[in-house]
Amino acid sequence: MPPPTFEQLKVKARDWLAVDAGRIADSVIGDCLNLGMRDLAREHDLWFNEQRHVENVDANSPGLDLPEDFSRPFSIKYRLPGEGKTTFLEQRGREEFENEFPEEQTSPLPPTGLPKVYALWAGLLWFGPRPDRTITVTSNYYSVPADLTDDVLGGTNQNLFTKYAWETIFFRGLVYATRYLLEDPRKALWQELAQESETRLLIEHSRARHAGRRLVMEEPG
Repeated sequence: MPPPTFEQLKVKARDWLAVDAGRIADSVIGDCLNLGMRDLAREHDLWFNEQRHVENVDANSPGLDLPEDFSRPFSIKYRLPGEGKTTFLEQRGREEFENEFPEEQTSPLPPTGLPKVYALWAGLLWFGPRPDRTITVTSNYYSVPADLTDDVLGGTNQNLFTKYAWETIFFRGLVYATRYLLEDPRKALWQELAQESETRLLIEHSRARHAGRRLVMEEPG
């Protein structure tokens, strides 16, 4: 069976809940599915919401804007244009970062050099020290996916969640619907199915991250 589209998931959800669009509006059942998906992405580190952003940063720049779908970092690294060497930055808390690299410092000017650490604050990724030349920064991070819509041409009616784990966001959507919108004696069943599906998904992703590093044993002789 091909992966369901967003529209098909909404129809399926109303079928399972035994309600029509007059009881729960199309947009509302869609919100339940999207909320379930976004919460799943915020709670767990899944390869469905892994992202990579590359951007050149000019000399003396204090940092760069975080991507709009940014949730939390995995790794931040940079390289000098034309060079292959990559340097990974260590994360610092904001207070520790400010003590070492105070932004309000005007005399002398804040130190520059090749960055060694970074901090996240106010929607920005701050470098310490500020780069003294142009660097190419790669941010590997976990994202909160954009909402699914009915836009087939725009390609937002499907994503990795609907392609590989539609049942997980589906059952989460049923839980949201029965928690906030209507009374349903099967509420506990939806919660149980959502939890079971989520557990299987987490096991699958954990295995996927380690399967390629299994020990290869040499045969005797």
